Amino acid sequence: MKKLCLVFSACTALAFSGTVNAQSMGDIIQSPNGDYKAYEVVDGTNLFEGTIDCSFENLASKGEIKGWYGGDSWVQAIEGSNAMYASAQEYKEGVRSLQITADKTASPTSLRTSFKITESGLYLFRGWTKTPTIDVSKNRQYNILGISTVEKTLGNAVYQLNVASGDAWSQSFYTFNVEATVETPKYLTIKFAFTNKAYVDAFSLIKVKETPNLTLLEETMGNVSDLLVDADQYEEDLVQRLVNWVEYADAEIDRTDCDAVSGAIAAINNITKDLDSYNDKIKSVKEEIARASELGVDEAVWYAYLVDPFYNIDGLYHDLIVEEFNVVKNLYAEEEDTELDFRSSNTNPEDNTWLNENWFNDNLSENNDSPIGYEVKTDYWNGVAGIPVYNLWSAKYGEAYSKLSRTITLPAGEYVLKVSGRSLKADVVASIDGKQVSFPKLGSLTGYGIDINGDANYSADGEYANSDKGHAWEWRFIPLTLDSEREVEIFVSIDLNGTNNKGSIADVILLRKNFNEHKRSVTSGDYGTICLPYEVDMEHASGVDKVYSVSSMTSELATLTPVEAMEAGKPYIFKANKNEIVMPAKVGGTVVGTPQEDTYLVGTFSDIDKLTYNTYVISGQKFYLVNSDVKCPAYRCYFKELKDRPMSFGFVEDGGETTGIDKIESEVDMKNAVIYDLTGRRVTSPVKGIYIINGKKMVVDDLK
Repeated sequence: MKKLCLVFSACTALAFSGTVNAQSMGDIIQSPNGDYKAYEVVDGTNLFEGTIDCSFENLASKGEIKGWYGGDSWVQAIEGSNAMYASAQEYKEGVRSLQITADKTASPTSLRTSFKITESGLYLFRGWTKTPTIDVSKNRQYNILGISTVEKTLGNAVYQLNVASGDAWSQSFYTFNVEATVETPKYLTIKFAFTNKAYVDAFSLIKVKETPNLTLLEETMGNVSDLLVDADQYEEDLVQRLVNWVEYADAEIDRTDCDAVSGAIAAINNITKDLDSYNDKIKSVKEEIARASELGVDEAVWYAYLVDPFYNIDGLYHDLIVEEFNVVKNLYAEEEDTELDFRSSNTNPEDNTWLNENWFNDNLSENNDSPIGYEVKTDYWNGVAGIPVYNLWSAKYGEAYSKLSRTITLPAGEYVLKVSGRSLKADVVASIDGKQVSFPKLGSLTGYGIDINGDANYSADGEYANSDKGHAWEWRFIPLTLDSEREVEIFVSIDLNGTNNKGSIADVILLRKNFNEHKRSVTSGDYGTICLPYEVDMEHASGVDKVYSVSSMTSELATLTPVEAMEAGKPYIFKANKNEIVMPAKVGGTVVGTPQEDTYLVGTFSDIDKLTYNTYVISGQKFYLVNSDVKCPAYRCYFKELKDRPMSFGFVEDGGETTGIDKIESEVDMKNAVIYDLTGRRVTSPVKGIYIINGKKMVVDDLK
């Protein structure tokens, strides 16, 4: 199979010539930093030349190394002294490198230079180092590039020079903007320190401007075409994702936008640099989509995301888990039967409701200092008090396997086994009736997963159920449909397969799908709003005369269009013809975890304690402006804030039929109106609010 080597192709264009000032104006230099950027040379002169010795070919009299100094006192660097030498080692075409021997026992302990910049612009610094014996973990941070307003001072460190232990040369490549004039110059400072022994060579500073990396973009697109020759061995969704990226890059990308071009190169390269690994990720997401579709998630939407070139595949997997979480939260409920409650607050697993097979191995102990241990804690899972957390770890050596298992009889119905867990490198598994899921082996117990309310959250904000931002906890859901009553086995297990390993299980609960209709007490003849997570069976719905969508809205008028079907997650307005509405779920219909976007209405599946001011709500026969604390119950919707607040509002169906919803009252005949406030006091000059006007409760908005 043909593989792309984009990084190598970018770097090959960067080889220095024997003289470091041989760059010509207009030359294109590609970044070796993995950001796929490119720079056009504005002035080919190496600004270091004539100011400092950066090729070390010709030393000054007495062996002085022009422009280079040693130590904090900036002592002139001289060949053969100050632990600095012009080395016989050759870098390119006979150019000598400068050898530094500088550690904490030597004096001086650093090599420094300072260069004056007197023109504003974008500058590119490059330099090469070879550090055969450096301890990179301890000493790399002492090799820096800084910008200062004072000559021969380190100033602000803006870049850490690349150094690596071994015989290979490392290139430092850094671009920076400078605002400077002859009167207010800036100084570029370079310092090498505590390197034990190092060689430096071929330093250059040139003026550049960033340019779109079109050459590399075309090369990348061409390599993808070659790659697709072997497309039959990969998932078709992976192939389509690549094709979509290339088509976008070829036809739609703004080729004058540097970030857009380098971003497209990076995105394509992210897929192609390890196709086998990416192919496995695609397979994992597809497996999760199939499982999610059993829960009620619309798989067509997620398959569209799968081939969307802009949708990060790792983020896609986590977003899908969050969608599953929301669907389960809306459509499934916890069983009240204590026999199905696997979240016993009893901290002794032997007394738990689980039938334990081999949770305790002979070599397990509760001591964290032991090679292998377990713990059952209820104070660790802070999201829901009293829920035990089962942790298993190997600190030094050995393997261990632990399993909580139970066989129970379930009646016919739709179920979900909901489990939270995490894994360092262990096999952490949950299973029901032979269907199982595994938790990802993250390699570290950090990351985002479950917030303190028990919700799935993969962003960086919020409080988490565990310290350290979630400690990598994630939810997993296993759907199960039973046509008849029978026994099923449920288990969770942790298998340690190496040293310094850990796995955890918590919050194991069986949920049953018992949400199949929405009921609500209303007043016949009134209007209301509704937004449900499932597709409604309109044939068996009752209590509603008509259901409307809002098809247009102006500062004077809203137009309602009757609908024959109610989509999952979409907000609607209805008119009741009974004192109770019943909206059943359509069998086999679509289910969503979050409300759909709508032009005028905002739906919610959960209670909102306080609506945003200047939004609008419908209540009974009235249309209200929100200008005080107003709640919005779950499965309702409200109107978005309008740019131009209306003075009055009526509703008209398509075709011209006026609905029974009253207009907002904004002006009344002050001469004839009898007006009281809600405390019963008569008023003559009402301001914005709710009043009793001529015996009728009305909303007054911007009364003139």
